[in-house]
Amino acid sequence: TTKLFAKALLRTPADSTVVLVSGGGVHDVDAVVHVTPSVLVGCCGPFPPIKVTLSRLEGNTSNGIWIVVGVTSEYKTITAPQKGDRLNSPVAVTGSGSQFESQVGIVHLLDHLSTDIGHSIAMGTSGFKSGPFSVNVSYEASFQGGAQEGIVVLYDENGGGTSLRGGVAMVKVLISK
Repeated sequence: TTKLFAKALLRTPADSTVVLVSGGGVHDVDAVVHVTPSVLVGCCGPFPPIKVTLSRLEGNTSNGIWIVVGVTSEYKTITAPQKGDRLNSPVAVTGSGSQFESQVGIVHLLDHLSTDIGHSIAMGTSGFKSGPFSVNVSYEASFQGGAQEGIVVLYDENGGGTSLRGGVAMVKVLISK
């Protein structure tokens, strides 16, 4: 579950290392997994681990369905919204991260199919250091019948390098029209 998620949504290489850090047993509701991207030959690395938090769907330990509910890395965090928050457009996203010319990255809002329904550049004020950011992201909900699951994700998409170099952060939310 975590390795496929990391490759598809976190943009890590297929040969990244995945290590269970805590939880994850048959009777556990939560688990923490570290995903360490492999060194990119001729480019960069090693990279610090990305912390992936998983929970059982609806807290059900008998059927064993794990879902990713959050991601943080050494260089990127999202402090708001938080896991399970119900969002309305525009949504204020705050956090912190490494900056290149004060750009932290791009915040994307993904719907239940992982389709990008809105995004904005996350800017801080720290120049070339780590620091806080705040950005409003407007979106068009793809589901019109109420709320849907979604993901707020911060990728390191700036002039300073790849999404792996500066980290990634993500939180699972509910998206309203």
